[in-house]
Amino acid sequence: MTLDIKYDVIIVGAGMGGLSTAAFLSKEGKKVLVIEKHDKPGGFITSFQRKGCRFDIGLEGLMELSENGDITGFLNYFGVSVETVKRTEKLRIFTGDKDYTFNSPTLKSDFIKQFPLEEEAIDKFFDLNEKILSEMYSGGAPKPPYEMRLFEKLKFGIESMLKRPTLMKYGMKNAYPILKKTFKDRDLINVIISKGICNMVYLGYVYRWDVVNRDIVYYPISGMQAIPDAVVKNINDNYGQILLNTEVKEILIENGVAKGVECTNGSCYYGDIVVSNSSVHYTVNKLAKDAQELEPLRKSIEKREIYPGAMINFMGVSREYDFGGVNYIAIMDKDTIDLDFDDYTPYNCPIWLIVSEKPKDQLDHSVTILAYLPYKYHNNWDTGIDGTRGEEYRKLKSEVETIITNRICKKMGEDFRKSILFCVSSTPVSSERYTYSTEGAFMGWMMNEGNYGKFIPQETKVNNLYLVGQWVFPGGGVAGVMASAYYLSKKILALDNIDLEKKYKESI
Repeated sequence: MTLDIKYDVIIVGAGMGGLSTAAFLSKEGKKVLVIEKHDKPGGFITSFQRKGCRFDIGLEGLMELSENGDITGFLNYFGVSVETVKRTEKLRIFTGDKDYTFNSPTLKSDFIKQFPLEEEAIDKFFDLNEKILSEMYSGGAPKPPYEMRLFEKLKFGIESMLKRPTLMKYGMKNAYPILKKTFKDRDLINVIISKGICNMVYLGYVYRWDVVNRDIVYYPISGMQAIPDAVVKNINDNYGQILLNTEVKEILIENGVAKGVECTNGSCYYGDIVVSNSSVHYTVNKLAKDAQELEPLRKSIEKREIYPGAMINFMGVSREYDFGGVNYIAIMDKDTIDLDFDDYTPYNCPIWLIVSEKPKDQLDHSVTILAYLPYKYHNNWDTGIDGTRGEEYRKLKSEVETIITNRICKKMGEDFRKSILFCVSSTPVSSERYTYSTEGAFMGWMMNEGNYGKFIPQETKVNNLYLVGQWVFPGGGVAGVMASAYYLSKKILALDNIDLEKKYKESI
């Protein structure tokens, strides 16, 4: 079925990259259609209800939702807002048989109190982190690297070495070797690594601990779903269109030019520009699988390491259980820091528990549990190479859920076990199925040395086909994908001599 309506821009996927692109473009009068296979917008920041408890996919809060934060700035530009509450973090971290507690307002003194023999090293750690962040934020945001000319790249590289020496020396290197040189106590290293996945660049841990240290985490009162819902309101107000429960089967390409999309229900939609907010792998290998122009990109991404997904369990815990104000719990095996990600099993993988902020009318606790287990675990979770989810998959998922729950209860105690009301589990296979993010990846490319900071262009070799989201500059995270939409929209609007950068700067 071919529809007569022709759009200026068709966007595949209603994650925050796709929605933000639609918001920027529709605000300038562009006729935009966003097509999403799920029944709600938002991608990895959707919320849902189970048995009276509200759950978010895996975020405890966002620094960028502060008054002057990037997400708030984008929302303000769109003419919408999200009501938030400050989330002061209280962390409980188990490493081996040890149990530590940290509070945002007293973070450094909590470190020193619990690791007194490492006081000098802790001082250096906080000083080093502050210097790295100071250098990183100096000079403002750079241009996307693929927009720089050779001279600009050389200039940026030289300036980085001269003006950001600490960031270049430490921040962009793998963290574990740096932490081993800094601290003697393995438990302390485990504690630091518990605020991120293992084997990240040092900058990843600097950022996460800085957010805790500055006590600047904010949470939408209506749940994370409030963010995409607010952007959808802006799109609708500007005569854009969101089409849910509709899956794109193919990007239509003629003579090397993207013309529109065909959906699984047989409908075809045509537009001057097509933007894919789906993963780059799914885009080039499925949606545009016959486009020979994309072959170099296919070969390039085959060599790249992606950020891992996780098993995510959504647990309802009785209102009678007292967490003592703790809202973030990490469980680290004593040898976690020595393992590669592919070596994780249900018995040794890091586990995070996020105790969510409760709506006023919610009585019981919502606890989101992330257990970092590879997509390839146990033959792709017993789905094989074709991804078939049968009885073996469901049995394995249940077994792993039980192991993870038992590990948690061993640390938290039997009172916690007795307080569990229900648990709904998902795997990296589930995340991939719902979002088409390759292997259920949360943050695009792996954030380790050799991968971090290397982005693919938003413009493809197929004319009028663009990419947006966590796989392109400036990378993953809600603020990152919204920024990718800003950079892409700036490029598209420039074709009509519309200066988005000027308009955006004048608005803030």
